[in-house]
Amino acid sequence: MKQTLFEFLPGGAAAVYHPVVLLGLLTALACTLMLRRRRGRDWTAEAAWLRAFQYFGAACALSYFCGVWTVLFSQSPVSRAQLASPLWRWLTAIWGIQVVAAYGFLWPKGTFTADRPYRPLLSTAFGCCWGFCHTQVFLSIWALVELGNLQRWWLALISFALISAYNGNWHERYWDRKVSPPHNLEEWNTRKILFCHVPNLGLGVTHLALFGNVAVFVAVQTLALMISAYAMRFPGWDYQPSAANPGK
Repeated sequence: MKQTLFEFLPGGAAAVYHPVVLLGLLTALACTLMLRRRRGRDWTAEAAWLRAFQYFGAACALSYFCGVWTVLFSQSPVSRAQLASPLWRWLTAIWGIQVVAAYGFLWPKGTFTADRPYRPLLSTAFGCCWGFCHTQVFLSIWALVELGNLQRWWLALISFALISAYNGNWHERYWDRKVSPPHNLEEWNTRKILFCHVPNLGLGVTHLALFGNVAVFVAVQTLALMISAYAMRFPGWDYQPSAANPGK
């Protein structure tokens, strides 16, 4: 793979009218307009879904502008040479096991579900959308760092630092306040960061730097957030918190 994802405005100015960009921006705009009628300080499931799809649309549009979308859907997910490589197989296995163990067993222990009903298909579907679109932002950051023509390990280190800073602040200041329902046990936050998020991203950027498997990166990060949405029982848009668990 060419050592860059970045192809700003692929196809020239016509990229502005690409269906991915148009649909993403229109989705974000429509959700923004609907949210204007639902202003309020309290968390509601309906507003959370609108804010989520506002973000998903903008993330996909950004991804296309940065060339990520083009690379993701034009290259082979994995080459035969990589499948035959012991290093590729071992690193991929370690990463996959870490994600399943961290998000399937450790992360749920630090998560409460309040009175939210068990709706596995809906929560899983939301998690898939969340994972795919959130990862587009990660890869867009990677693509922008690539503009510096850095050696791949500097690229990986700087991308890791920037993605970590973005992800931590985004969740703390917006996503976990406005989108995700109450779910974090405060005493587990440090353990989630150290044993779930940091090793997942560290292994992910290492894998990306070594092999350039954009589709694998998207798939594994999507799996992590799909499990998270399932574990927190992300609610449907019609969910109403009870008086005992009023939400945010």
